[in-house]
Amino acid sequence: MKILNLIQAFVKYPVETSRLVFFYIYYRLTLLGKSSNYVYIMSCYRAVFRRTPDSDGLNNFLPRLESQAMTRSDFYYLLINSDEYSIKKMTKWKDPLTCLHQSRIEGIKHLPNAKIILDLGGAHSDSIEGALLAMGYPHKPEKIIIVDIPPKTRFFKTNVGHLEKDNRWLNINGKKIKYLHQNLTNLDRIQKGSIDMIWCGQSVEHITQKEFKTLLKDIRKVLKSGGYFCFDTPNRLITQIQSPDSLINPDHKYEYKPYELRQLLISNKYKILKEIGLCPMPKTLKTKKFDYEEMINEDYVSDNLDISYFSLFIAQKI
Repeated sequence: MKILNLIQAFVKYPVETSRLVFFYIYYRLTLLGKSSNYVYIMSCYRAVFRRTPDSDGLNNFLPRLESQAMTRSDFYYLLINSDEYSIKKMTKWKDPLTCLHQSRIEGIKHLPNAKIILDLGGAHSDSIEGALLAMGYPHKPEKIIIVDIPPKTRFFKTNVGHLEKDNRWLNINGKKIKYLHQNLTNLDRIQKGSIDMIWCGQSVEHITQKEFKTLLKDIRKVLKSGGYFCFDTPNRLITQIQSPDSLINPDHKYEYKPYELRQLLISNKYKILKEIGLCPMPKTLKTKKFDYEEMINEDYVSDNLDISYFSLFIAQKI
């Protein structure tokens, strides 16, 4: 598709066109021996129908594209306007990233009730209240302290960064919110024994193993007696299948396997109250072949961490 056609398609079909770009790159990398029209057909079918083409479809469209009897734009719009796509669109199919995000939202519903919360790495792009509340924390805290690096240095664009005031309380919707613009591994500005719950969402993988061990000790100092430490993080048992030669994000320092996290928590005198697997992928773990389609399901949580893309721990200071 030409650039203008691609822009027009994205305006009308943003989700499908985004998938098309993703799968075109994917098949270019994995099917290098095939012709570009073959790759394009494979990409379109995956983007629009979430499947590979049947032999009849491939044998029909490939010669027409090769002979230029049909343009790529015509082929793409033919799929978009097909009965199969109309039916599947009505079922509101979801993409893998949406399902991963939804699994985390479901996990947060299990977090304990806490009045004073410390959220490590908890800034949000669109909510000054922070990521924890934006993702549906089911309780009503009185105070939240959000520790994150300054807005201009974050990897994501923020629309509320100008509202953040370092080390100043903000009164928002009946809650007090305070930002500390700093690295999450430094808790020196937090009063000892003052926090009911610490939440660390998708953050421990961004610090080194040594830093995490130190953080576990510092967390104990700022938690009240019986306070909670809760966090979620990628499960390396699954991500190593997805990305065997590297971590899934270049900013990650280490991705933990569930048993490693259990050992760290227990050795640092935390009692594990609950383990929740987010986005279970048993087929991927069993076959050792990563299946993106397995992410697209309604089983957002599991009690088996080993088979799940994310591990969520709810632990208590003892």
